[in-house]
Amino acid sequence: QITPWETFDAAEPFDYVVVVGGLLHSGPQAGPETLGFIRNAAAAGATVVGICTGVFTLMRAGVLDGYRTCV
Repeated sequence: QITPWETFDAAEPFDYVVVVGGLLHSGPQAGPETLGFIRNAAAAGATVVGICTGVFTLMRAGVLDGYRTCV
């Protein structure tokens, strides 16, 4: 587990946002604030990357709509 040191609204603009997944169905799901942050970063032009099951979070955020993916 990684402890955050910034809040979503205080974070700087990013070139990349990497979402690292974990074991499916273990631990908390990404909440609305996290999904909104991912949407906003993608809309601002950041490249979003899903590692392993992090792709499912990108899918839930809606930033993969219109793209073909492989997990």
